[in-house]
Formats: sequence, structure tokens, C-alpha cells
Amino acid sequence: MTSQSAQYLSTEVLTASPYRLHQMVVDAALRFAYQAEAAIAEPDREVVSMACTRSREFVAELISGLREDSAPELVSSLKALFVFVYRNLAEAERDCDAEKLQAAIRVLTEHRQTWQELGNMINGPTTPTDANVRLNRSA
Repeated sequence: MTSQSAQYLSTEVLTASPYRLHQMVVDAALRFAYQAEAAIAEPDREVVSMACTRSREFVAELISGLREDSAPELVSSLKALFVFVYRNLAEAERDCDAEKLQAAIRVLTEHRQTWQELGNMINGPTTPTDANVRLNRSA
């Protein structure tokens, strides 16, 4: 990452709303999960391991950001989903298991879509920069 890219990312993180920060973490978890998926197809165990580990780090961030004092039942459900994703990423890494990885990707993708819909309801449609996040398998 270039110095300018790092500075831009730092500024974006420091100025982002809590909604946007959550979305950025989900996007990062997905981006690394897609990298792992591509590496499993190769197969490149080193890249699978690195990408699954990085994706799990972001999922752990999602889990640690949950606050049960707000809506305990909702938070409990979200926590269970993120723990499911975390476990599937760990098992996908350990066994180079594409099915486990795809299950994690499906949950993260569904969560991202739901989060985006919630943001649209609260804040209006996302900005073009949000829409241009590259999460597809070729990213």
C-alpha cells in the first residue's frame, strides 16, 4: 500500500460514521474470504491460510463491536452468525474446504446486503464510493 493510499484509508476510517465503519469491516472480511476462495481453487495453502486468518480478524472485530446492552436478542443472534462465520473460516483454512468458505461468504454477503438496506432506510442511498467497493471474486 502506498503512502497516499494508507493516508487516504486512515482519513476515511477516522472520519467514518459508525455505520460506515461496520460496513468497511464487513467489506474487508469479504475481500479476504474471496481471496481465500480463489486460493483454494489454485490450490495455494499459504494464501488460503493468510486470507482466512485476515478474514477471521475482521470477523473478530465484528464480534467484539457488538454491545448486548442495546438489543440483547438481536445482538445474540448476530453474535451467533459471526461465530458461525469465524468457525467456518477456521475450518476452511485448516482443511482447505471450499464449502465451509462459501458458507461463511454467504452469511457475510447477506449481512452486508441487510446492513446496506438498513443504511439506505436510515441515511438514504449510499454514495457512489460505497457502491464501488470491489468485493467480487476478481478483486
